[in-house]
Amino acid sequence: MKQRRPVQLTSLVHYAGRDDHTTYRTEAVSVDVARQCIRRARVHGVPVTIYPTTDRTGDAVQLAHVRFGPGHWSDVDAVSDIYEIPVAALLDL
Repeated sequence: MKQRRPVQLTSLVHYAGRDDHTTYRTEAVSVDVARQCIRRARVHGVPVTIYPTTDRTGDAVQLAHVRFGPGHWSDVDAVSDIYEIPVAALLDL
């Protein structure tokens, strides 16, 4: 049986008044944690977009883009959380 990867979360932060952004190191989270974070964002009216695609090895994944706009944090224009969710992990639930 193939070892299942956890969900990979990458966060990108664009600070107000600066031309650069910060990309935080990708971290592994469980499917349950990813689902809770995405659900919480939707409840608060944050745009969530889901993209079906494949990873570098050809395995099916869902990319969830959660975009927090201005007003969520001080001195921050936008934060994007990108969740790479293996479809196999969703099917195992």
